[in-house]
Amino acid sequence: MSRVPVRSLALAALAVGAGAALAHIPLKHPGTNAPIFWANEFNVPVVISSAGSDDLDPGEHVAAIRLAIDAWNSVPGAVAHVNEDTNPGHQAWTNWASSSVHLVLFDEDNSSGFFPQGSSTVAITPVWFLGSGAITDADILFNGKQYTFTTSNQPGRYDVQDVATHEFGHFLGFDHSPVAGSSLFPYVTSGLVLHRSLASDDWMAVRARYPFGSYARISGRVVRSDQSDVSYAHLVLRDDDGRSVGAALAAANGEFRFEGVAPGTYELLAMPLDGAVTSANLTGTPAVDVDFQPTSFGNVTVGTNDLSLGKRVVLPDAYCVLGRPFDPLPLVATRGATTTHLLRGAGLSAGSTLLASDPDVTVTVHAWFGSAVSFSLTVPADEEPGHFDLTFENALGERSLLPGAAEIVPPAPVVSSVVPSVANSAGGTTVVVNGSGFRTGCCVVAGGRIYRDGAPGGCVVLSPSQIAFTASPGSPGSYDVVVIDETGVEGRLAGALALGSVPDVAHVFPNAGSSSGGTKVVLMGSGFDPGVDVRIAGVSQSVDYVDASRIEFTTSIGAPGAPRTLVVTNPVGNADTSSFAYVDRPDPKVLAVSPAQGPAEGGVWVTVDGEGLDPQHEVWFGVDPATGLGGTPAESVTVLDTTSLVALAPPGKGVASLVVRNPDTGQASALPAAYVYQSSSRGGCAGLVRDEGPGAPLLRGLWWVAMLLVVVGFGALRARRRLAGTLHRRA
Repeated sequence: MSRVPVRSLALAALAVGAGAALAHIPLKHPGTNAPIFWANEFNVPVVISSAGSDDLDPGEHVAAIRLAIDAWNSVPGAVAHVNEDTNPGHQAWTNWASSSVHLVLFDEDNSSGFFPQGSSTVAITPVWFLGSGAITDADILFNGKQYTFTTSNQPGRYDVQDVATHEFGHFLGFDHSPVAGSSLFPYVTSGLVLHRSLASDDWMAVRARYPFGSYARISGRVVRSDQSDVSYAHLVLRDDDGRSVGAALAAANGEFRFEGVAPGTYELLAMPLDGAVTSANLTGTPAVDVDFQPTSFGNVTVGTNDLSLGKRVVLPDAYCVLGRPFDPLPLVATRGATTTHLLRGAGLSAGSTLLASDPDVTVTVHAWFGSAVSFSLTVPADEEPGHFDLTFENALGERSLLPGAAEIVPPAPVVSSVVPSVANSAGGTTVVVNGSGFRTGCCVVAGGRIYRDGAPGGCVVLSPSQIAFTASPGSPGSYDVVVIDETGVEGRLAGALALGSVPDVAHVFPNAGSSSGGTKVVLMGSGFDPGVDVRIAGVSQSVDYVDASRIEFTTSIGAPGAPRTLVVTNPVGNADTSSFAYVDRPDPKVLAVSPAQGPAEGGVWVTVDGEGLDPQHEVWFGVDPATGLGGTPAESVTVLDTTSLVALAPPGKGVASLVVRNPDTGQASALPAAYVYQSSSRGGCAGLVRDEGPGAPLLRGLWWVAMLLVVVGFGALRARRRLAGTLHRRA
């Protein structure tokens, strides 16, 4: 098994190595010269490491990398499909060298060894393959130790989507391209995002290696006027509109071949690699011939059959060069606007001309500096997006060509507002994005999710000023809303959409408390997020978060009277309301129950110790202590004083909570698991009955007399009246 680390992107001022062939010619086995490829092209698995980048929030990298995958999966006329493996166990891996998982990973400490100090490599894609060329493993590594990354256009950082799109080209088996607008162009500039989108050159690459349908081939041979071969000439195809559609690199003997060419008429040109991309970008730095100048071979018409052009003769050498590796390529040419640029080179002298291959684009030169030229590009407002070449020609008619030098893009979208600004983190909220510059085919990124125009579960471009989508489930938090055009330009509104649960208050227990404050209240329901806020009549309460279905709080001082509005608000702003009343009397409090157990059939008198007890209080057994619901009332209640009462336990089973409450005010106190019902033994009861004797009924009657004497012993004439007339029951 062989391993070829495909050296990928570099800083604008520095180059890195490339493979042995460019553009849509695939990477090749160094021994057999066989092109490398994925044999299972319909399903090429990849895992996005959950570790992410030190420069980004957790998970922030995922959407950007998924968009890069989508770009390659969406090429028309190709079957290659990269499928994301979302197995959480695989996402937690960091062992990129294992062939079990094809990993996208940010290497923050150079554990891979690919990024020594001073490295100019921003990312790298090591590829493993067999002698046949079949790829067995490939991984994408970002140089997180020496470079910083962004998904939000932070100055001085490299765009994750832009870099990832480039690397996935290598991942599929393709090498660098001298076409400046191609995603496989070997340089990246911080702040530039135009390589997020694929160029026609990239499309041709995928159609050539993984075709779906029939495409033509164009072949020929590049020679000089003396019929000697031109080694490694770079060839370019332009369509009728002057747009770059594809490129190829000739072999050492001058032979070239375009693959994956759609039917049409094209202009064919050859140029030397002596500008922005040079032999230094080729693996092994082969002997590239540059002793000729860009030459047009005229138009060729392509159908569905292969086309052989035979020998094509190039023009003699000329000392002029347009474009250098440290130029920020491709140049941005905005529709309906004029943009100013500077390109470097050699022999860029006064009296020369600079022309765009697209005749609709106006080039205005401001100054020639010999080693640079300053100029502006003016693009009509209705011009279609795409790439065009720039051609330099001096007074002697000598030329230099920079293929795909500029990309026509629409004005960046503008996101002005998002309605609503808060969506349910469980999903289902319809969101409308307002702004301008929204075009068919764009996507919305919000809450770490991608909503692509027209795709299932995606967004719908209603007009150039409105996009609608239904929010998917997502983690609570505040997120930017980003509209990304197909060309890669974007508009965003920071923190425009908050995702959070929608709280639903089902029960407030108790629903009333002392106006002096200090009442312990339990709220049951759903959708409570950490950091939830509870207010009564606008006054914040002291909250203890338990979980999404339960929160507890201690009331502050409040004015007695009619029930006040209770508002539960999650951190993102979603809220629900209920009510709570303040009462001008102390809350009851249950401290202990004795005895704490009794028979399942009930009938045992228990003593309840507490505080704030009064004759209005009911006693309930088996109540849910969180909601106050359910349970059975005591068959009799006698309040002895403010700290003690006795109650006759009703029938029950298991462990029962006990609640003392005032039915008039709603005040209540619960003691969870206060009383245990014990199962009776029928055999034991039967034995007692058999041993009772004839006087047993009378003795059982005297038990009641003894209980009454105990009550009278407490001086409880009022208590006797309560036994007679104030027993509280519920059917």
